[in-house]
Amino acid sequence: MRYIVNLIILGVLTMGLVNPALAAPVNSNFKLLIEETIDNDPTNSVSDYFFIGDKRKVAFLIKTVETADSDDSSVIFTVDVSVTNVVGDRDNTTIQSDILLTDAGTDGPVSSVSYSSSSRDTVYLPQDFTAQYARLIMTGSSTDATDFYTVDVWVTWQQ
Repeated sequence: MRYIVNLIILGVLTMGLVNPALAAPVNSNFKLLIEETIDNDPTNSVSDYFFIGDKRKVAFLIKTVETADSDDSSVIFTVDVSVTNVVGDRDNTTIQSDILLTDAGTDGPVSSVSYSSSSRDTVYLPQDFTAQYARLIMTGSSTDATDFYTVDVWVTWQQ
């Protein structure tokens, strides 16, 4: 059975239906958290909180498609995390900090990642991350009716 699954995955990758960088092992889980067009209304998109708990190897798969009249617009990806079991508790328990790991060549974790063109990216949480809940935020900068982004953000993890 595993051989058949591997053949199917190989066939999908060969036909170009899936970007190989976004392909995941069979034992991974995926959940779409943001699917939005960010322009002058809305200028941002905020996902619901999702439970991290004991999930390992948490990564965010980000796809941005730019439609621009000028080159001054961008979208910024950030993550709010909560260290309590209270979903959405904004009373000093929800924080934004340098928790995102990228492959952009930075020396350490960053608090946000900015995209100024169409792209596909993977952003990770540190392996020893211990917060219980997180939510994702994509914020437009200088976006309007003619300078906008279509954004999809998936979360993937291993149990």
